[in-house]
Amino acid sequence: MEIEAVEQKTLSYLKQVTNPLVPISRLLRHLRQDEALAALDERELLEFLRDHELFNVIETAGIGMELMAVDDLAAAGISMEPRVVLCTRVPTREQLGEQITSEFDSMVEALSAALTEARDEGHADRVRAIMKLLDRANALRGRLKELLQ
Repeated sequence: MEIEAVEQKTLSYLKQVTNPLVPISRLLRHLRQDEALAALDERELLEFLRDHELFNVIETAGIGMELMAVDDLAAAGISMEPRVVLCTRVPTREQLGEQITSEFDSMVEALSAALTEARDEGHADRVRAIMKLLDRANALRGRLKELLQ
């Protein structure tokens, strides 16, 4: 692994992204665009980032396990993979709450659209499954709201 190239490209990328919390898979895809880093392994990248003073790796799986099963979160469109943030861009509690709420709103909107489509097409099994996901998403949103207060 070319440590200096990984460091510089990661710094540059994390400084310019809109959402400071970047899923590790997205960062890895960005880094692999450089031919010299095409073989970069996710495990190696995570080890490097965890040990680096300029980056924070946020392990979201632990958070999700307190609230809802990871499979349920994934089915609802919420990724529990680690995320990385530049230390100078760590969001405040309020900013983090706004980001999470925004992601939930997008997810509920997508599920609602899928529910309408399933009803229109007469797919009773899909309707039930989506309604179950919507119920779980709303319950999770309530728990998150409590945690963020």
